Amino acid sequence: LSVPIRTLELQPHAQGGHHARLPVGAGITIDSDARTEWAECLLKGEFARRDMAGLDLIETLRVDSNGQVPLWPAHRARLCASAATLGLPLDTALLDAGLAAQLAALAPGQCWRLRLALGPDGQLHWRHAPLPALPAGVPVKVLLATAPVDTPAWLLAHKTSRRDRYDAAIAQAEEALRPISTEAE
Repeated sequence: LSVPIRTLELQPHAQGGHHARLPVGAGITIDSDARTEWAECLLKGEFARRDMAGLDLIETLRVDSNGQVPLWPAHRARLCASAATLGLPLDTALLDAGLAAQLAALAPGQCWRLRLALGPDGQLHWRHAPLPALPAGVPVKVLLATAPVDTPAWLLAHKTSRRDRYDAAIAQAEEALRPISTEAE
């Protein structure tokens, strides 16, 4: 008799990607203590739980000056697919109602950056800020990050709150593009 433990089982998902299952176990004997055996099981699976701890799925939406989100269907589809793949609960009726409430609260005539985060518990969190207009006729510069992305391969297909490298690269680009003051100090 052989029982595989610490063996990650992957099953193809209908929408792409995979569902993962990680069976863990412990050797139960007559003198085993249930609490310590359970603690051992949690310890064996910790490596898999650690990478998902505190991880949110995110979508950053551009709201145009007419209060519309032209790319909402694509954002919604990506969020739904990622939630299904990663096993996060997502109430799509609550999602759609939340977006409608956010759009109704934004001042018209202004473009907005609307950030949506889906937590591991299924809670939706929204933030917004005005989106400054790009100056007309000014070319946009593109810079390459100096450090590679360190996101685990299984997570690369999803937009998540695991963004330390992205945020550092954005800060570096903003600093590089900041005009140098020529005034005497």
